[in-house]
Amino acid sequence: MKNIFNGLKGLSRFWQLPAEKQMAVTLDEEQVYFCQLTLPMMPAKEVAEAVRWELALHVPYAEGSFYYDYKILGNSDGMQNILVAVILKKLLAELDEAARAQDLVLTSVSIAGFEEQGFNLVPDAAKRKRVPMAKLYGFGTVSVVVLGVLLISGGWCYKTVQAGRLQKVQAQIQNLSLWQERYEEQEARSQKIKVFSEALQKLERERLLWSKVLPVLGSSTPENCWLTNIKQREASKFVEVYGKAKSMEEVKKLLGNLQASKIFSKVTLAETNANKENNLGYKIILQGREK
Repeated sequence: MKNIFNGLKGLSRFWQLPAEKQMAVTLDEEQVYFCQLTLPMMPAKEVAEAVRWELALHVPYAEGSFYYDYKILGNSDGMQNILVAVILKKLLAELDEAARAQDLVLTSVSIAGFEEQGFNLVPDAAKRKRVPMAKLYGFGTVSVVVLGVLLISGGWCYKTVQAGRLQKVQAQIQNLSLWQERYEEQEARSQKIKVFSEALQKLERERLLWSKVLPVLGSSTPENCWLTNIKQREASKFVEVYGKAKSMEEVKKLLGNLQASKIFSKVTLAETNANKENNLGYKIILQGREK
């Protein structure tokens, strides 16, 4: 049997695309998006499905707009660490087009600095290295021989593989329920994030957010000028600012600083008045920009 497999390995060279027709590209780290996942221990075949589920929650690209490759870095405490490299389909299409323009076949896209991990971001890279079907008809005899060998060894291999698969069925069923629960939890979490994001966007369209207004007021107020009260009109982008200053010059400085801010479309000095402490009281109306 060992001699048979060695013979098949030698014959496989005739099916490979010549090295001079293959194109390998190395990308800079900045052209690839990386993320690290932590998953429970599971068979290698299930890791691919688990990565596909988890990746949608970590990649900032639209579904179906990217390819990826992953490598298992190691495991500890019953969990395994997985490093995933992601490339946009648009970039891969440009590389593929450049290869075709030179009458080459893009068979490898690696990442500089990550050679040890062996990433290859070309989908079905192994298939690309094979000779096109139009060139395989001359190997008809070889195909018949290989098929015969496979049929003979297939029966023996089938029994061995089938026995192993039957032992894994129960474990797969248990893992399926676990991943179904995790998937539902992630879906619920994603829905909450979406609702919160929509509410925040609606609030920002209707009102000026204090998280943006207060830092600007703090940095814009001169040394001899201070704030006594801030009010926001209900469901509007108008904010009323009340305060005191040592002189009108300080109020003018405050107005100039606020007018230079990008978050206000209009800054209006509504009123001024003198008080018993010989300080100048003022009221300023701020109008936010429309989204």
